[in-house]
Amino acid sequence: MLARSGPSPRGRGWTFEPKLVGFRCLVCTHAGFRARSRRGWAMTDLLPEFADALPPDVQLDGELVALDVDGRPDFHRLAARMLHGHRGIVFDVLAVADCP
Repeated sequence: MLARSGPSPRGRGWTFEPKLVGFRCLVCTHAGFRARSRRGWAMTDLLPEFADALPPDVQLDGELVALDVDGRPDFHRLAARMLHGHRGIVFDVLAVADCP
C-alpha cells in the first residue's frame, strides 16, 4: 500500500506508525532468495546477507531503511548501500510461515 496524504482516522482501534523513507522491497524465499522493488528492480544481488539469514518459504513486503548511528532513518545512507554496496539495512517482517 502506498502512503498518501489525508486526514488521520479517529476513534478506537487505530494505530499509527511513522512513514519511513526508503526503498520498497518484496522478498521471497520459496525457491531460493529473491528480492525486487515494487516496480521490478532486481535487488537480490544487492542484499546477499538476507539469502542465508531468512528462513525458507517466507514472503516479505516492506521498506528497506538504513539507520544512522543514533538509530534514526537515513535515506542518504540507504542510497549509498543500494547504489554503492555500503552495509546497514533493517527490514520489516510481515509474516513467516509456520510461526507460533
